Amino acid sequence: MKRNYERKDVVMQKFDSFLHEMRASGQLILPGERELAQVLGCSRNLVREILTQNKEDGLIIHKGRHRSLSMEKATGEKVIGSFLYVASGEGDVANPAWSMLWRRTQELAQRRNIKPELCLISHNDSENKFLQKIEDGPEIVLVASTPSSEILRLIKTIKGKHFIYLDENLCSPEDDLVVVDNYEAGWMAAREFAEKGYTRPAILMHKLIINGRPYLMFENRAKGFRAGCRRFGINFQQSDEYWVEADNRFQYMLRIAKMVREIVANGHDCAYVFSDNEIDFIYCAFLEEGVSIPEDFGLMTKNSFNVAMSHNPPISSVGNTPNGVSASLVELLYKLLCGEIKKCGRCYVKPDFLPGKTLRNKKAE
Repeated sequence: MKRNYERKDVVMQKFDSFLHEMRASGQLILPGERELAQVLGCSRNLVREILTQNKEDGLIIHKGRHRSLSMEKATGEKVIGSFLYVASGEGDVANPAWSMLWRRTQELAQRRNIKPELCLISHNDSENKFLQKIEDGPEIVLVASTPSSEILRLIKTIKGKHFIYLDENLCSPEDDLVVVDNYEAGWMAAREFAEKGYTRPAILMHKLIINGRPYLMFENRAKGFRAGCRRFGINFQQSDEYWVEADNRFQYMLRIAKMVREIVANGHDCAYVFSDNEIDFIYCAFLEEGVSIPEDFGLMTKNSFNVAMSHNPPISSVGNTPNGVSASLVELLYKLLCGEIKKCGRCYVKPDFLPGKTLRNKKAE
């Protein structure tokens, strides 16, 4: 059956209008050919023809596997500078949290006429390949993750770069750092439990070792939670901390289930979980132990991957605020590129509380 496509001149007008809407909303990454064909009401062959012509005119450029509007052509303003985002991965950023941060930072940077570039490093890459890419790239380098401590060490030997780290485990105290305030996240979790009348909290944490030392993001959340409990009058002891150690994912999941059983058996009335990465499994594990959430038990987590908010029901959580981190990053990048500052220092971004539906106000009953 023959499809009724729009005339070419009509399609060209619709494409111009589509680009205008993209510019107005600050979007630069174009959708794929199939989606564009549906939006414009034409064949994919005509879409390719239009894209090729716009590429020749300099309006559209290739960015990895995607097409993007040229920033200078799209905004009419000169790019003020660029940065390189370094993360572990092959084809895409491996860790979902770092991937979210990259996408949001990329979008906000483009709106400020800052050019983002991505450098993915995998275990299969030769040393010369990734080092050369970083050496040849922008002066400002954001380091989110690396496949090993040795690769991180090699990156740090590159001269003439301004490194900004996005993970406390990767840097020294004198280095520039932009990160969510994990101590504050733990403190806020304790405050929420106290305000809602919970008295026997537990924390379920992953005892993760990175580059030979405990993972500071999890350690700082636990420290903040302890301090918050003291501040808000909750009796919280070392025996109320449940730390999961495992050599592989299967062992990890089995030990989480075992600790959930212990938390329920020990009479806790609520739990703060280190991350929402496995929150579907953890939520079900509590239900399997016969507790009803939030009627019998309060559950809170750290919204690192946005799984907490997409869960049914939404899990009450302290927000990882990728938007907040990205906004702080881009503001610092802008000031660095404009010469307003020379260093970022250590920037801790305050998280938000996302109410969800897994806590109840016991005090109001």
